[in-house]
Amino acid sequence: MEHQKLVNLKLDTLKDMYANAAANLKTALLEGADWEELQEYRHDVTELEIALYKKIRTGQGLHPAGNQNRTTETT
Repeated sequence: MEHQKLVNLKLDTLKDMYANAAANLKTALLEGADWEELQEYRHDVTELEIALYKKIRTGQGLHPAGNQNRTTETT
């Protein structure tokens, strides 16, 4: 999965895909899978997190530096 392509999906679809990927990773971790075996799961979760972040930011029309939680002081 590449987050550049995932951003084109609908937000609800991305959220569902992320929930499934995170559940798969959690299950594998709880079953004691080796760290190397988890690489694909970890990669999928990371790519989906990046895509969700970008999708949400784009939907709000905000550049990270333009976020309302940032303040600029004028003197």
